Amino acid sequence: MSAVAGTNRRYSEFVETSAYHFPDKFGFFVVAKKVDGPRAWQQRSYRLDRLPEILKSLDGEPDTYISQASFAKPNRKVASFARVNVLWVDLDIYHVDHLRGFSPENIAWQLREACADRGIPPPSVIIDSGMGMYAKWYLEAPLPKKALSRWQLVQNTLCLKLMDFGADKRAKDPSRVLRVVGSTHKKSGRRVEVIWQNTTPTHGAGVDNGVATYSFDMLADDLLPMTREELRVLRAEREREKQAALSRETSTGNSLTLIQRRNTNGLRPFIPSQLAWDRFNDITKLMEIRGWHAGAPDGQRDIPVFLAAAMMSQAVVFPRLADEIESIGRRIAPWWSAAELQSCVASVVARAGAAFKGEKHEFNGREVDPRYAFKNETLLTLLDVTPEEETQLTTIISKSEVRRRDAIRARQSRARAGASTREDYEAEAAGRRFRAQALRSEGKSWAEVGAVIGVSATAARLLASRADQKRSCSSVYMQVGDPIAVRLGSPVIRTGP
Repeated sequence: MSAVAGTNRRYSEFVETSAYHFPDKFGFFVVAKKVDGPRAWQQRSYRLDRLPEILKSLDGEPDTYISQASFAKPNRKVASFARVNVLWVDLDIYHVDHLRGFSPENIAWQLREACADRGIPPPSVIIDSGMGMYAKWYLEAPLPKKALSRWQLVQNTLCLKLMDFGADKRAKDPSRVLRVVGSTHKKSGRRVEVIWQNTTPTHGAGVDNGVATYSFDMLADDLLPMTREELRVLRAEREREKQAALSRETSTGNSLTLIQRRNTNGLRPFIPSQLAWDRFNDITKLMEIRGWHAGAPDGQRDIPVFLAAAMMSQAVVFPRLADEIESIGRRIAPWWSAAELQSCVASVVARAGAAFKGEKHEFNGREVDPRYAFKNETLLTLLDVTPEEETQLTTIISKSEVRRRDAIRARQSRARAGASTREDYEAEAAGRRFRAQALRSEGKSWAEVGAVIGVSATAARLLASRADQKRSCSSVYMQVGDPIAVRLGSPVIRTGP
């Protein structure tokens, strides 16, 4: 629980970076540097398998940063996000009056005490970044892109809880780069290093390479207002309300945002929308399904570029939207000029900028988020999605596809609960019908037949009559070994000509 000793420095520095980047996985990380000259910021992407080699070359380098997430392509755009294995808060302690004059080790102690008081699990490590600090929580397993929205919620919550330690609200996005441990802060001349590491895990944490690692779900349950199970119950209740009163308008004004958000401490409430993120991924999936690996064909680029940009405007903060749109253009319309791309998405950018400023637009007599909102039916029409393509998508689907998936889930649920299949049920019913008829032919009364089968006398008579109806059909045969015949224990019955 003490500061990392100097003799362990290099070991700790390597472990710090390899705690969230894995050389044995596919993907890329980004190294960025501040340099003198007209281009004050330079960055380069490397394959993850080159991580040890690159880290050695960065030892002692001034003002050098590394991406905290890894990416599926050699850039750090959210559209290329692959996985993330860490949560962090960038603490600008030099802006906080009540922390001035304290040593980094003392501030780290104050930070740990504050975490304990506020119900925040202690960080895995606390890093002296040269002038500020990083608090990081390593995760037991990397989170894929489908979990990005929930990860961002936890990031936002950590930032809000540590605002009095100078938490930087601009440094919490998945494409963020932070200073490399082992590099130097050029202005202060100090080395970026781990000053405290958590070797006594709590809150259900485990230990990896001597440092606490957390289950993301447990962290989220500790930090978010509702656990995942509570959220699931709430969504089910809301769905029941929706079905009971389809005409009722939602409190979010039909916006794409799934979670009701409040403006806290003056922060703009920009939490990524899970629905928008899933729809963006469906658009990129549609590109793959159609074999548009080198971009959409001529004449079919405008709509997917526009819609992908509209979805991304819901999923990232406005200052990063321009970079993400540029990445979308390279993916869908690589032959377009910058002017053509901007012309296509100008209204998306304008509406996102208005939302960032807190503006509202009037729609049907009420104020709504100015960003574009689309119904699934509209998206299916605009993208010309076929029923076969729908089966491979997640959220851009028709009502008929929803019903198909609901039916599959219902069948699977009944099977897990031990319910019989339709074929078994029909075979059992047929057996009961012929059993009733056979007992009646032995001279038993309908009450006696019903008692044997376990039904009333009237039900027994109806069963027997249905058996006669089935037997009157010339296409029905019962052969030796037939499961119904075996179940009845009766002679083989053959009907027909």
